[in-house]
Amino acid sequence: MRSLILVACLATVAVVLQGCGGGGGGSPSTKCMHDKIDMVSQTATGTLTGTVAISQAKPMPIDDGTIVEKVDFEKFNMRSDVSMTISVPPVGVAMLAQVRTIFNAEKKEGVVWQKVSMKGVTMKTNCTKYDLTGKMPSNLTNIWKTLVLPTVQNLASCGGSDGKLDTWNLHIDQTLPPSMMSAAVNMDDTMKMDSNYLMTSNKVKGSMTMKVGTTTVSEGVDLDMEVASTAGGPKAEDLDYSDETVWGVCHEGKLPTPPGQMTKLFHPVDSSEASLIVDKVINAGLFPQMVLSAIQAHQESQHKEVVV
Repeated sequence: MRSLILVACLATVAVVLQGCGGGGGGSPSTKCMHDKIDMVSQTATGTLTGTVAISQAKPMPIDDGTIVEKVDFEKFNMRSDVSMTISVPPVGVAMLAQVRTIFNAEKKEGVVWQKVSMKGVTMKTNCTKYDLTGKMPSNLTNIWKTLVLPTVQNLASCGGSDGKLDTWNLHIDQTLPPSMMSAAVNMDDTMKMDSNYLMTSNKVKGSMTMKVGTTTVSEGVDLDMEVASTAGGPKAEDLDYSDETVWGVCHEGKLPTPPGQMTKLFHPVDSSEASLIVDKVINAGLFPQMVLSAIQAHQESQHKEVVV
């Protein structure tokens, strides 16, 4: 099952390639400290609350959620740590889900570690690493700056400022072409940033409808992240997963073929109910969206050039 947030990444990519529609950009009606939104290297630490809905099931609450996101938009590295308690249907048993993800552009690799436990007993744990050689460009930072960031800046509109924090609204309402994935996505992302573009909160609300064979699948998220951010992205130790006492043995994973192959990068490897819920949340952060959008934009543009 694909994450709504990652499908939203593809929607952003679709806007990049088509050069049209899908956002709430244009002339802002209110004043912000900056004329445009920007994304800078930073470390955001805070709490995560909200609900996740899978298919027609009742929205499931997320409790005791914590999140740490570290991103470097120059070297294009990222580290994310998420922990949350979820009540998994049908019995509603509370499970603790923990996920760590690493994206290392220099080494061309991605890593996903997942652990699910109940009442202090580990139900499953897994670490998967992906070799991204040949699947991502060497000039990823340039692609981000010239393709994806300008699109995000065009889509985002100023929602006002109190002189200390700017509010930025990003709206995506896009139907993806079959070359990517047949799906319709509607997402609103509201961010608050200080004068240095350091994030203090990120609220995401969205829905997705897609066809799986003859079945229509719908999903939704309503997430609220409150964070404190400092300048600077992940350090070398944040990108190191060699300690098996912390990560376990990380097995080689294989990404599926296009379309949208990079959208599987940060997914849990199994399809259990708990993992499906985790899947909707671990990529809800703005920074994983931007990292994946940049990679996928390159892949789709290359594919478009070949097709044309």
